[in-house]
Amino acid sequence: MTLADFFLYLSLALYFIAFASQLVAYFVFKKNQSKYESLLSDFRQRGIQLDIITNFASFLGPMFNAHKIAYFVDVYHGKKIYLDRNESVSEEANLFVKNQPLSRISWIFSLHKLNVASFTVLFLAVALSFISNSLLK
Repeated sequence: MTLADFFLYLSLALYFIAFASQLVAYFVFKKNQSKYESLLSDFRQRGIQLDIITNFASFLGPMFNAHKIAYFVDVYHGKKIYLDRNESVSEEANLFVKNQPLSRISWIFSLHKLNVASFTVLFLAVALSFISNSLLK
């Protein structure tokens, strides 16, 4: 087995792990979708503005769950988010998310960690694929 073959097989294994972890993330979100919709509904009822990606992705069912929850994770951690060029997320949004009981939003943090790990593995798989391909030349 050459080094190129090793990287190729390793990248294939990593692709499989990334795919499997995204399937798990899909089912975790599907299981908690009613909690997400309740949180989103409360958010909208208070008149708090969502970013465009979260707003658009909220209509796509359990698909694109990473995009749906990233906004809430970033707001919870106090990351500076801009809704457009001049308007940042309101302090009301920060307080609303931070005042939620952990029993209501802890699954979002777990799912976010799973998504970050999954995309990291996917990035490594792509990088190893390029390395493997360059070794073949």
